[in-house]
Amino acid sequence: MPKLIQVKSLYTITLKQVNSILCELAQNEQCSPDTVTWIKSHLHGNIREQLLAQFNQWHLPYNFNYMKCVIDCSLKSIVLNECLSNRAMTGLNYIEFMKYLHEQNICNLCNFSLHFKKYLLETAKLKEGNYYLCLSLNNGMARNLTTVVLPYVADNSVLKCLGQHCTQLVYLDIANSWNIDEDGIFNLLFKKYLLETAKLKEGNYYLCLSLNNGMARNLTTVVLPYVADNSVLKCLGQHCTQLVYLDIANSWNIDEDGIFNLLFKPYNFNLLWIHQHCPLLQDLTACVMVPEEARSLLPPMSALRSAALTLNSEHTLLAVFQMLPCALQLTT
Repeated sequence: MPKLIQVKSLYTITLKQVNSILCELAQNEQCSPDTVTWIKSHLHGNIREQLLAQFNQWHLPYNFNYMKCVIDCSLKSIVLNECLSNRAMTGLNYIEFMKYLHEQNICNLCNFSLHFKKYLLETAKLKEGNYYLCLSLNNGMARNLTTVVLPYVADNSVLKCLGQHCTQLVYLDIANSWNIDEDGIFNLLFKKYLLETAKLKEGNYYLCLSLNNGMARNLTTVVLPYVADNSVLKCLGQHCTQLVYLDIANSWNIDEDGIFNLLFKPYNFNLLWIHQHCPLLQDLTACVMVPEEARSLLPPMSALRSAALTLNSEHTLLAVFQMLPCALQLTT
C-alpha cells in the first residue's frame, strides 16, 4: 500500500512548493504584471497570508517582487519579519513598499507589522515612505487595524493618522522611533484635537457671531469637546438661557476666566469700566470681570470704601487691591 499522508501535511507540503515557485519567480525578476495578476486571481487572500508567514520563517532577504505577488487589498494581515535580519529593507525599499500599499487601496487590514530591529533608514527616505503610509491610513487602511508594529520608523505624521482613523487599535509598538516627540504622542492620544490654533480661533469667531445673533436662544444641549474657548463660553453664558447639558471636555484653550464667563452670566460690569466711568463710587456689590489689562498698575479708585465682588479668577485679586487701595471692607 502507498504511504498515507495526512491532509494537513499534504497542504503544508503543497504550500512550501508554491512558495518555492514564487520565490524563484521573484528572484529571477520574471514577475510581469500579467503573472502577478494571475497569481493573485488563483490564490485566495488567506492562502497568500500563509505564504507570507512561511516566507518570514525562511528568513529570506526582502524581495519586492515577492511582495507584489502576495500582497493586495484582500489581505487582513501583513507581517514582515525579515525586517529583523541584516538583509532588511533599505530606505528605497521602504518608499517602494509604502507606495505599493497605497496603490493597492488596502482597507481590510487588521494587523500591520514591520518588525524592524535596527534603524537603517535615512531620515529623508523615512519621511517619504511615511508620507505614502499616511496616504494609505487616511484612505481607509486604518479603519480595521487592531495591531500596528512600526519600531524605529514611526514618526509624528504616522501617529496623527493613527489617532484620527484607528478606532479599533488595541496594540501599538513604536519602540525606538526617534522621530516622535510629545506633539506626536498628543496627536495619538487626543485623537479629536486636530485643529491648528489659528483656525480654531477663526472658527470660534464665526460660532460666537451665530450665538450672538440668536442661535443660542433655544439651545439646551451643547457638545464642543476639544474646541471650545473663552469666547465661546462667554457667548453661552450670555445667551444660552435654556442650557441644560454642556460638554467642553479637553478644551485646552479655556481657563478660569472662561469658566467665570459661563457661570456668572453675564457680568454686572467690567471693573475697568467702573474704574473709568464711576470715579466717585463709594459702595459696590457686583459680579465683575477683571480683564488682563487691569492686572497692571492703574490709577486707584480712591473714593471706594466698601466692595463685595465676585471675581473671575484668583489672579485678579492683586489687581483689585491695586485699584482699591482705600477700601475699608473688601469681600470676594
